[in-house]
Amino acid sequence: QPSRGSYPPISSILTTSSERLTKAAQDADPISDSPAAETVLYLAYGSNMSAKTFLGVRGIRPLSQVNVAAPSLRLTFDLAGVPYMEPCFANVGFRNVPDKKKNTQAELIHQDMEWDGGLIGVVYEVTQEDYRTILRTEGAGSSYKEIVVPCYPIAPKEIFPKGPTPFLARTLYAVYTSNANDDRSWWQHLFDGRQRPDPNYAQPSLRYLSLLRDGGREHNLPTSYQQYLASLHPYIATTWTQKVGQYLFIALWAPLLIFYLITSRFLADETGKL
Repeated sequence: QPSRGSYPPISSILTTSSERLTKAAQDADPISDSPAAETVLYLAYGSNMSAKTFLGVRGIRPLSQVNVAAPSLRLTFDLAGVPYMEPCFANVGFRNVPDKKKNTQAELIHQDMEWDGGLIGVVYEVTQEDYRTILRTEGAGSSYKEIVVPCYPIAPKEIFPKGPTPFLARTLYAVYTSNANDDRSWWQHLFDGRQRPDPNYAQPSLRYLSLLRDGGREHNLPTSYQQYLASLHPYIATTWTQKVGQYLFIALWAPLLIFYLITSRFLADETGKL
């Protein structure tokens, strides 16, 4: 893990200009944010909000940044990870605003606060080269798929005097596949893990949750959203069977999985595909 002094702080990154966001607005020419553009607007919602991960581990150097709301999306943790160690990772789901949110067992058990205000995150302006690094290190093309979503800037009126005009940004989304429509091969099942019957019933590790919470503080995201992140319960092995399974898995499977994850980063192309 990189030391704190080995990468610049979030506060050193400039705020994205209104001119750059206008180029990516919904009513603008979509070619302005095409692969041929000089920079890319990338929406981060998970551990990439944290300077330790984004600037330290991935080595990305954003040109600018802006906090945003993405009302068409919601934060989920349905991307399967490594059992016991990193049970799941952040993902997004499409949000049906008119529908009332259903109370599920996962919401009652795994969090203390309900949030239905849509996704809150950070849009970084990055170079094409850095964006390819993001795709490669995030496993885009294998775990995640690239999508384009409307975002609303959360910034003082002095920066955006005309109000929060929506613009388009790219982000990464892992499609949830039900068991009935799961056509993955056996080796993909082995490394990707099984799909949960309830995609919302998952708990990330304390380490991973801490990265999201740190990112929220570093970017000064809305207090209510930070409170929501703080209310999420991390995964903790509680029963003796879970604790025994944890030790057995770490001893037998963890070295193989770590080798696979490291190797896949080197073998992946610039879009993250193996």
